[in-house]
Amino acid sequence: MQSQQVAKNVLLVGMDDKKMAVFRMAFKMHAAVKYNIIEQGDQATLAIVDVDGAEGVQAWHDFKAQYPEMPAIYTSVNEPEFPVHYLPKPVKIEALFPLIKATLRGEGLYNPDQKRIEREKAEAERHRLNLERKLKEKEQGVEHQDQFVVRKFQRKEQLPTANIRKFNAQHGLLGALRVVCSQNKDAALVYENKPLLIVFPVIQKILLAVSPDDLKKLCENDNAQISIKYIADNPTWRKNAKVSFESCLWQFSVWTCRGRLVSEILPDTLVRLKGWPNLTRLAHISDAMRLSAFMTQTTANLHILYKILRVELKDLLDFIAATYMVGLLAADPETIQAMTQKFDGKSTSPLAEKVQGNGLQEDGIVVRQKYRAQNTGMLQRLMSRLAVKE
Repeated sequence: MQSQQVAKNVLLVGMDDKKMAVFRMAFKMHAAVKYNIIEQGDQATLAIVDVDGAEGVQAWHDFKAQYPEMPAIYTSVNEPEFPVHYLPKPVKIEALFPLIKATLRGEGLYNPDQKRIEREKAEAERHRLNLERKLKEKEQGVEHQDQFVVRKFQRKEQLPTANIRKFNAQHGLLGALRVVCSQNKDAALVYENKPLLIVFPVIQKILLAVSPDDLKKLCENDNAQISIKYIADNPTWRKNAKVSFESCLWQFSVWTCRGRLVSEILPDTLVRLKGWPNLTRLAHISDAMRLSAFMTQTTANLHILYKILRVELKDLLDFIAATYMVGLLAADPETIQAMTQKFDGKSTSPLAEKVQGNGLQEDGIVVRQKYRAQNTGMLQRLMSRLAVKE
């Protein structure tokens, strides 16, 4: 004997009559559970909010402000920038009803950060495999050629070691920031009796007291005398701290490095990345994705990186400095040996934090992959089905 169906009331938000008709037909053809489209939010079991209308994403925020406890699905052509139960467009009926079930159970939350990292890792792996394939093909291609033929996939010139300048990352604003980030006390960095930023190690966040332009100028001043002032607990300041340790250290490294080699690393030092940097949340460095793809899988020194990858020297040295300062670059033999023997492929930085909006990201590249509308809509796919069972 078939169990009695329990009707579920669904509130559709931000939709015109055409969009509502599509969902109405989908619910009517669903055999396992009865769904009723209602207009009163107080009686709804679930809501589906379309943010592609005139109000945009604000429609979602307005709905959540009015019904904070109601399970809801966010539907849009574009991926959301915050965790929600997400139904991409064009809507696929095979995804709609499983997502409704997961939403009502409180499961299946879409994580944009995780999706982005998965895409980046997949892209890096494709790039690495493509690079290995090209290298093997070219190596095989020159085996029977004259020994004086130069392989085109490598640079002819060597790393210009004599022209590489160095900088001491223990001095200046970057050096002072490294000190306070390694401690457990709230502290302010001060220059000429004026606070520059306040560091909160417990939450790994930083409160900026001056503009990013002023901080950049100080980073470029190797002789800047920065003092450290330890401060008492201040919940208000801590609440307003938005910049992560990783974002700040990365950006300060780029501003300080300026195409120089950090003094703690030599051109012959073997290095390898411990994990994948969150490139969409960090200041832009050209060819950072290619370098990340190669260095997470391969141990090399600067000579090899410069010759094989053919990146600009400034970009290579900036990347080495930035990854070293945030703790992603392994430069000691013991760590590299352990990673080589058993590389787990994880991409978690020891300083990884969600970076909220701040001026330090103005040089960064934010990548947002968008779902594009296709010619085949949901209504056409619905007509080819008689019923859908969960």
